[in-house]
Order: sequence, then C-alpha cells, then structure tokens
Amino acid sequence: SDDYTKFLGFTDNDIYLYDIATGEAKFLTNDAEDEIFQTISPDNKKIAYVKGNDIYMMTIADGKVTRLTNNGGNDEIWNGVPDWVYEEELTIRRAFWWSPDSDKIAYLQFDTRPIDTYYIIDHMQLKPKPELQKFPLAGSPNSIVKLGVVDLKGETKWIDTGENTDVYIFNVKWTTSGKEFAYHWMNRKQNRLELRF
Repeated sequence: SDDYTKFLGFTDNDIYLYDIATGEAKFLTNDAEDEIFQTISPDNKKIAYVKGNDIYMMTIADGKVTRLTNNGGNDEIWNGVPDWVYEEELTIRRAFWWSPDSDKIAYLQFDTRPIDTYYIIDHMQLKPKPELQKFPLAGSPNSIVKLGVVDLKGETKWIDTGENTDVYIFNVKWTTSGKEFAYHWMNRKQNRLELRF
C-alpha cells in the first residue's frame, strides 16, 4: 500500500492481504481462475485486479466484488492487461491506475483482433510445450488502444486521444488533485512524442 501498512500477495492464483503491523494475513479470493495485477487503492479500502481480461474491484471490509468491465472474456479485448508490445517494449506490466481518491480507475483497453497469432515454445516447463501468443511482426498491425476511466459502478468514460490505431499510449499518471491525469502519446514511427493531460 502507499502508506506501507499493507501488502498484497498471491499464491495458487488467489490474493491475500498481509497487515504489516499485526502480522495478520487473510485470503481475499478463492477462485480457480487467475487473478492478476492486484493492487490496493490509495485509501487502503479496496483492491483491483484483472480476471479473464476484465477489471474487478473488491471492498476489503466485506469482500464485495464488482466487475468494472464486461467485454474481456473472449481473449480479443484486454482491459487493464498490456499486449506484447506494451509489456516488452514499453515495460508496462499493469495497464490500470487508481485515482488518488480511490473512486475511479484509468485503464487501457487493447483490441488485439488485428494481431496475428503464432506458436511459441514455453521452455519453463519440464517438457516444453507450444502455446499460442499474439505477436505483431514488424510492419503488421498493432492492437487498437483506448484510454478510459471507469467509476466503481462500472461505467467507463472514454478519453478522446485522437487516432487509436498505430499509436502508443503509456506512462499514465494521475495528478494529485485526481481531476486529471497525464499520459504520453506517441505515433507508430516514434518520431512524435506528446505529453497530454
């Protein structure tokens, strides 16, 4: 957490919360499906995570879960999950960010349908196996990227970033007021970089 009093961890795909002062740990989820990119809200009252390419929010006190996005289940639309280019080239591990007042989450949505799928070998297994990976070859299409802000009821307001094909949107950071955020916008040729609010 921002105030260094709590720690989120995960084991066997489930999220737990560890209170540093008391030494108490409790599991917040118990689900067979992967819950990834878990993060604590600035007010320490909520967590957000991604499951099945959708963003979820949980209130810690009562364990109530709200699904904030609803179109990520088909592995074509990724909400809060960076695609290969963003993860590998822009070093973005998680593509959503809490507002300072903990009432909103800015996030990137990736429409990966334009990207071709290839087999790669997972060498981390005892017996390496092929697995499918969406990978944009040089000159081939990237994901179509949108930047949105979702409230805790699950209503998204999309930000007008101009073109959303062959551009990169990254380094999203809320201002301390929570009324706006900054982000970088860059074209595919990478010869124009803009800081936008």
